[in-house]
Amino acid sequence: MEIDEWGLSGIFPVQIKPTGTAQDGDTGTLKVTLSANGFDSVSHEAKVRVGEGVDLAAGPETTVSAAPGKSFTAPLKVTNVGETTAKGAAVIFYNDYGLNSTKHYSNCTYVGDELRTCRFDEELAAGSTFGATLPYALGADTMAPGSRYGEIIWMTPDEFEDFENYLGNYDVTIGKPGTDGKLTLAEAAGRAAARGFQADPRPENNASYLQVKVTGNNSTDLEALGASVTGKAGATVKATVGLRNNGPATLDYSRSGSSVTYLTFDVPKGTTTTAVPENCSPVKGDEWGEPGKPGARHYRCYFESFLKAGDTVKLDFGLKIDKVIANDTGLVKINVPCECDGGFYRDLKPANDTAKVVVNAASGGGDGGQGGGDGGTLPITGSSTGLIAGIGALLLAAGAVGYVLTRRRRTRFVA
Repeated sequence: MEIDEWGLSGIFPVQIKPTGTAQDGDTGTLKVTLSANGFDSVSHEAKVRVGEGVDLAAGPETTVSAAPGKSFTAPLKVTNVGETTAKGAAVIFYNDYGLNSTKHYSNCTYVGDELRTCRFDEELAAGSTFGATLPYALGADTMAPGSRYGEIIWMTPDEFEDFENYLGNYDVTIGKPGTDGKLTLAEAAGRAAARGFQADPRPENNASYLQVKVTGNNSTDLEALGASVTGKAGATVKATVGLRNNGPATLDYSRSGSSVTYLTFDVPKGTTTTAVPENCSPVKGDEWGEPGKPGARHYRCYFESFLKAGDTVKLDFGLKIDKVIANDTGLVKINVPCECDGGFYRDLKPANDTAKVVVNAASGGGDGGQGGGDGGTLPITGSSTGLIAGIGALLLAAGAVGYVLTRRRRTRFVA
């Protein structure tokens, strides 16, 4: 099971059936133990509550268009397609980078301008539809043309409570409430009384999607970063190479999980690699070697799926100087086509996609490793965008069917 940043990218389904004597609000403990040959077994316990079932169905999928930096609105809808009144509702959002909320409501939570959850206390009578309008602005650094997506998942307040508690076990935050007043659901049918714990036995209809077609043209310039190092024969030096996103667009391939680009490194001929980053593999022809393996002459490196405009990613290679050669030069190239997923090939300035790694630059020779050939020693600053998090599943027994929250995609949520 792979734990993702804001949900689960993989989970096995579990169904729980209460006994005939179970009552609304009864609780129990579910213990799961996993074991495999050669590994220590692991166990986890989860609280299970019994409650009446309600069936919340998400509204239709929505498509809108906007240019980077421009505002737009998106509908938020839910229908109670069951036979039991739902005593409130909650919704979680998996929005791509750049879908920025322009209002921060007090019953919703945010990290920066990123909307994560909303909770409503309106009761949803059976057969009724409720809705609201969400105001957004597309980030000015959004790649264009292209598309941004949001996923919306509805659940009962009790399910949301379990969901939030599980997130807390992994130090993943749902964010902070806003201060712009309350977001309300406009109802199209009368209310009815509701009581006790509730869970949704049909989570497959709880999700809806927002697609934002990004119009205009807004690409970016990725610049290869080289290095200049000096040492005697037999010495081992560190050559720090990498790339920088000069903007104006941020690269975000989090939905597919692919690398923002690929980098190749041709090692200077008078040196041997002694230390190699784990995201770099030896390449010979079409064959890839083991990640992080030293001693090869050519490497291909991949990166994470997100690189914000202005950020830099750096890679440290250890080079042993076998023979002193004046201006011994290796090459770093980015945006290199690859028989792989993803990669960025719409660079605004292809001329700086290649940089030199110069070992023992002679006086007046070499370009000091500067991408684009501007000369001088290039300080590599910044850091790659790291993503950590964790998430769990919740189980709420509802009638004869248990509830399992399942992730549908990868996305970026920082703990």
